[in-house]
Amino acid sequence: MKFFPFLFLLVVACGADTQNTEDLPPDAENDGFVSENTGKDDAFLIKELSYEAICVLSFVNQSSEEELFDVVHKIPAKRIWEKKIGEDGKLGSADDHYFETVEDLDNVSFVGFFTFRALEKHALANGYCPTLGQETLVPGEDEISRQIGERSEQFVRERFDEDMTARRDAHAKSHGCVKAFVDVDNSALREDEKIGVFAENREFPAWIRFSNGNPAIQNDEEKDARGFALKLMEVPGEKVLEKQKGEKTQDFLLINGQSFFVRTPSDYLEFSTKAFDGNPITFFLSLNPLKFKFRELKNLLSIALAKPSSPITQYWSTTPYALGSGRAVKYSVRPCGDFESGWPKDRDDNFLGQTLVDQLASEDQCFEFLLQRQIDPISTPIEDATIEWETVESPYVKVAQIRIPKQSFSSDEQMEFCENLSFNPWHTLPAHRPLGNINRTRRIVYDMISNLRHTLNQRTEVEPEGHINFN
Repeated sequence: MKFFPFLFLLVVACGADTQNTEDLPPDAENDGFVSENTGKDDAFLIKELSYEAICVLSFVNQSSEEELFDVVHKIPAKRIWEKKIGEDGKLGSADDHYFETVEDLDNVSFVGFFTFRALEKHALANGYCPTLGQETLVPGEDEISRQIGERSEQFVRERFDEDMTARRDAHAKSHGCVKAFVDVDNSALREDEKIGVFAENREFPAWIRFSNGNPAIQNDEEKDARGFALKLMEVPGEKVLEKQKGEKTQDFLLINGQSFFVRTPSDYLEFSTKAFDGNPITFFLSLNPLKFKFRELKNLLSIALAKPSSPITQYWSTTPYALGSGRAVKYSVRPCGDFESGWPKDRDDNFLGQTLVDQLASEDQCFEFLLQRQIDPISTPIEDATIEWETVESPYVKVAQIRIPKQSFSSDEQMEFCENLSFNPWHTLPAHRPLGNINRTRRIVYDMISNLRHTLNQRTEVEPEGHINFN
């Protein structure tokens, strides 16, 4: 990060009578505007993937030379344009450079706080900023996603060599897959929101997989995320993924945290690599305190330090999803009545799964399926999944009820069926397409791991067509 221009401004002010300041750019050569600390608010520094950052990058990457020179001083404009068109000096050639991050733009000489604000003002006034439900693609993210997938595949293969069982690279430990029914009630939705699975009030049979988030099978007392993967059946319509286009199922994936703990595809790659190597905490902390990822760490700790007494607890999607065109939502499921938190006194390594067995042996269980609307591209962003959408601004509304009838589900046959299932947020109707860079990364990674897992286990990936009786 370059230095902020206060010293430069002081020098200019003191020497104003000896130099023509009209010829000088507003920023000194090495002035900077980017915040390395993504968890600390600072009025003068800009964070990656912030609304203002997205607006400016969109303008800089799309602007003509004339428009750019009209907006900012000729010196920073010239430096930005020269980097953009590359060494051959021609726009539209192979060596064009598009700015993927605001840090990349910040590294251009004479581009500092004042130049950034001028770019931002123009971008805001001229349609370069995202609107509701609109994504902002990050250049190069597909290649990063493939790298994440390859590292995940390596992890799965290493574990497979140990016990000849290929497990998921995340949420490896299942507490079981249970039969459920989802009763849609779209009365809280506007008419233009009654689309996809919410188009009409009806019942969908479903499967739910409860899990721990870690890639290793470990004691339920270990700090971990908890997962809720919902698969609706009898869902008509073509799905997004080509290989599952004709399937009659639809997936929703949630965890026990309101916000995610990585912000960008590059962060996703770094965190995955360190997590697979057994050192995830080093992603959040650094020898340089200015590079601490406070918000991300806070989000992770809120998930990992939770102590649910049962898998019957609240879960969130953490990432946004489309609701048709020009609308984005997040999801949550919560138990219908009161539910306890805090681990029971008497517990073993698998107490969460056993608690679920005991609960469903004696009585039905129930969840409310909730939806939260995006109301503003700044306070409820698409691309930064680490930011919580505040319920004061956008409360959750109930759109369905999930009924889990009393049942037995722990037979070997049903547990094997559970392990063979795949859940993917991209296995969906287009009306509910995942949004944001974390979800776009998942599209590649989830498919790679599912294919590898089924190949190594010599199993065929099959979508269920109904409830199967195992007992």
